[in-house]
Amino acid sequence: ENGHVTQLLLSQNELRGLLPSLLGTLPQLRQLQLADNHLTGNAPLALCELIDTIQFASFDNNQITAENAQIAQCLNQL
Repeated sequence: ENGHVTQLLLSQNELRGLLPSLLGTLPQLRQLQLADNHLTGNAPLALCELIDTIQFASFDNNQITAENAQIAQCLNQL
């Protein structure tokens, strides 16, 4: 959509490691599907930047955690 990333559909791709903070810099992102991978660690606070634009997000079946209440609330809103 006009050169902007609007979807990241990466479920079941054997992805490993941490979620990058750069995800929060995608202002046109509407869908973020990361379920069924091997993602670990704390979710970056930058994900909170997506609350107003994300229409669907999926992180199921990973080992992603929220290190504080603010990040936990953001993940629940996504």
